[in-house]
Amino acid sequence: MTDELTREARSVLDDYLERVRARLGDTDLDAAEVVDDIRDHVAAATAGGSGPAAADEVRRVLADLGPPDRWAPGAITDPSDGSEARSTGADGIRWMAILVFLATVAGVATFPWTGPIGLLAAWVLARATVSRARAVGPPLGPWKWLVVPPLALFAGALLLVLMVAPIGPLAEVPLDLPRWAIVVAGLALWYGLLALVGLRFRPAVRWLLFPRLDARSGHRR
Repeated sequence: MTDELTREARSVLDDYLERVRARLGDTDLDAAEVVDDIRDHVAAATAGGSGPAAADEVRRVLADLGPPDRWAPGAITDPSDGSEARSTGADGIRWMAILVFLATVAGVATFPWTGPIGLLAAWVLARATVSRARAVGPPLGPWKWLVVPPLALFAGALLLVLMVAPIGPLAEVPLDLPRWAIVVAGLALWYGLLALVGLRFRPAVRWLLFPRLDARSGHRR
């Protein structure tokens, strides 16, 4: 990730991560895992630019995450009313997870008519639920199993399309070679390209297809 940030931006991020490590030093939480989560989030949020991300862009991302103290156990959004903030956050996450499950059931039940729309809505809501749980807590806990189905369906469908979509066009390539040889060679090149893209934009790919549901965000209340 270091090549994706300017020197000043790396300094800003390193300073933030150092304060997070110091805040978690006397807790039972895995500071290294929390730091990796933050790095991945910053990388995904700053990916796609024409060059290395600048310091101001990293500062904006870190500002959205909140101060390092928010990563510590017992940290709450509103210090003046901690119990109410925790309760409200937990109820919101639960209801969002339930809505995800209902949208998934509706999408499957009405497939292939309006089902795709319902499943897409379930995926969007699932992503929002995961983001909220990671950003402000509490963790999803057992409610994550209501969120997993649309995420898994989306990832599986997208991967399937990427794997098989080139077969038809490749079979029609007008070359004086066996059709199977053209398909095999074309797929090898295509899969190689996908692998390179996946490695180059690994945080973004993981965000899209393999989000972490409970990456110790529960300490950020």
